Amino acid sequence: MQEQLSNSEENNEGTDLRYYLFKIVSIWPYIIICIALALSIAFIYNRYSKEIYRATVILLIESENTSSLSNVMEAIGYYNPRLTFENEVVIIKSLAMAERTIQHTDFGVEYWTEGRVRVTELYDKSPIELVMDSTHVQAINYDIVVADNGKGGYEVSIMNLDQSPSLYNYEEFKYEEINIGKAAGNIDATVNLKDGEWYTTPYHSFKIVRKNDDPFNELTIKLKSVQSIATQWQKRLEVEPTAKGSSAVDITSTAENPEKVRVYLNELVQQYLDFGLFVKNEIAKNTLEFVSSELNRVGDTLRAIETNLADFRSDKMILDVSMKAQKYYEQITELERQLTSLEIERNYINYIEDYLRGDQFQDDPVIPMTLGDGTSQKIIDQLAELESRKASLGITASEANPVLKNMNEQIGYLKSRLREAMKGVEERNSARIAKLQKELRNLESNLSELPEQEMDLLNIERQFKLNENLFVFLMEKKAEAGIAIASNRASSTIIDYARTERNPIFPNKPRVYIVALILGLFIPIAVMFIRNFLNNKIQSISMLEGLTKIPVLGAVGHNNKNTNLTVAKHPKSAASENFRALRSNLKFMGAESSGSEKGVAILITSSIGGEGKTYNSINLASAIALSNQRTVLVGLDLRKPKIYNDFDLSNEKGVSSYLAGRDSLDEIIQTTSIKNLDLISAGPVPPNPSELILGERCVSMMETLKEKYDYIIFDTPPVGLVADAFDIMKYSDIVLFVVRQQYTPKGYMKLIDDKYREGAVKNMAIILNDVVVESGYGYYNYGYGYGYGY
Repeated sequence: MQEQLSNSEENNEGTDLRYYLFKIVSIWPYIIICIALALSIAFIYNRYSKEIYRATVILLIESENTSSLSNVMEAIGYYNPRLTFENEVVIIKSLAMAERTIQHTDFGVEYWTEGRVRVTELYDKSPIELVMDSTHVQAINYDIVVADNGKGGYEVSIMNLDQSPSLYNYEEFKYEEINIGKAAGNIDATVNLKDGEWYTTPYHSFKIVRKNDDPFNELTIKLKSVQSIATQWQKRLEVEPTAKGSSAVDITSTAENPEKVRVYLNELVQQYLDFGLFVKNEIAKNTLEFVSSELNRVGDTLRAIETNLADFRSDKMILDVSMKAQKYYEQITELERQLTSLEIERNYINYIEDYLRGDQFQDDPVIPMTLGDGTSQKIIDQLAELESRKASLGITASEANPVLKNMNEQIGYLKSRLREAMKGVEERNSARIAKLQKELRNLESNLSELPEQEMDLLNIERQFKLNENLFVFLMEKKAEAGIAIASNRASSTIIDYARTERNPIFPNKPRVYIVALILGLFIPIAVMFIRNFLNNKIQSISMLEGLTKIPVLGAVGHNNKNTNLTVAKHPKSAASENFRALRSNLKFMGAESSGSEKGVAILITSSIGGEGKTYNSINLASAIALSNQRTVLVGLDLRKPKIYNDFDLSNEKGVSSYLAGRDSLDEIIQTTSIKNLDLISAGPVPPNPSELILGERCVSMMETLKEKYDYIIFDTPPVGLVADAFDIMKYSDIVLFVVRQQYTPKGYMKLIDDKYREGAVKNMAIILNDVVVESGYGYYNYGYGYGYGY
């Protein structure tokens, strides 16, 4: 028998999976409804959600700090090329750069149209344009509603939406100090304007002009400050390296209007490049300004000396000096030229020292190029650029920002190096000036030997030549600064200009539909599994196999007939076929009988009432009897006798009257209308049913019945209510336990399972009763696919 059970278990592999698959198939109408509903919601969501587009521009950030000074700074930890790269990223993401970008766009005026569900920004697709007078203040945070009045003009309504309106100066990009929140009632207005007609009040000055002939009913125009717009765009900006180890970056932003985000990114990178070029040009321009101021001063002096020299020669009638005087003149001129050059450098050193001592360059952080020392020049160039980039961060970077901290460390280090360099230059220049002044005094003492008029002429010519040489020197420096301005180029390069992605990143329509499809499929299935999980009733044979070690003999489908005699009266029904399958499966439990042997006693019980044990007893007995086997059905539920009603027989005599000694066995046996099937009803309800079952007459009845019949079917009371069934099991060869689908609680299986495991009940099997037919998972599957097989 155990081998048969093992084979049965092998045959039943995958049953649980098949059960749930058929359960899923059984709820397919709900799945279709849920999928259709989910897809409909997805369509509405995709249709009416605000679409967000993304654009990306690729920028190559190039580093020009390749000097030996940079290498030294990097070696001692004050210069990190990676942090320099991050500095540029911070500048790109700074609020100051965002404001600079917005100032060069037309984002300050927004055009919106209202559809049936959502409001959409038109931007460049607007059929009209609001042209404002930038020299006049404008009230912002108002809605300007423009409607076509059908007369070639517009009806303009200015409405306060409780958004704390303020006055804004679009020429200087700043708020006016006067807040007009309390004066809102004076600003609200509705006027009719012709195309191009100016509307001017103390709070507005603008006109509406037609851009194209596209029809429109009503548009809403919003005026916003540069600061508020820049803040919004700054929050949406993302800067990430294009590739690991690369100095190229992907600059990405998002917006509801695809053209607007493209315009913003392209303008942003252009302003970043212009800013870098501006820093370089300002260094050269400040140098040019310094040189030009010196040129003006020297030029004025040169012209005055030239006039003095001409007047002296005219008055004294002296055109030239002697050879000796000419020699002194040339020597003195050269010394004075060197001294003048050193004085100019000293002035510049004083300029640099003033910068190093104070913060006067915070407002104008660019310093001019030095005129001599090469090392100092490199330090000043780097220092000037760092100061400019630090200032560009504005309020967007706190002192705790690692990028700003690194920048401050670099600036501090460069200032220290510059002080040392300036100190060395000053000491060297002081020594040279002292030497040149001594040589000059010696030559000037020699001039005293010359005639007075010749000496005066020589002094004037000497001053003229000195200033002329200095003028030429300064002109050379001015040309160099001009060349520097003309040759400067941006440090970074645009690799790819901004391009808007074809499809919006939100909502991701394909993904929304996929998620909706999954949810539409998942929700009804999940509900089904949850209901099954929360359901404490027996649902399937696979569940029974998980709850107990008792094998399953088979299953019986739901009886939709109005009689319990299903096998006898409806032999072609599915339920009848189930009982014939059970009859066949009984042989695996040793239920074969022959005329020379004792009959097989089969006890049928259940855990509680209502599970169908009597129904199964009647129909299993009928199926056996119709196979030409002498069969008797014995009603042993002495407390609730009812089996006789289904056969339209009497209950006046039965088991209780026989056990009480009032009737003989032959007197209580009744013949039914079914061939080979007899019935012994329970009889009148006795006062002591348990004691009667335990009496000697019960033993005698069992032995006689086994000799007289091939099969004896005992219909007993539920084991969960009384112990009668356990008392009768000792007379039984086979015990069949009836479990009803969606009726018998799972916990009720423990009692009978414990008895089976303990060996108190042997040769036992379960019948799953009242199985509801589901699509593709009918009675025959239960009858033949479970239990012992067929």
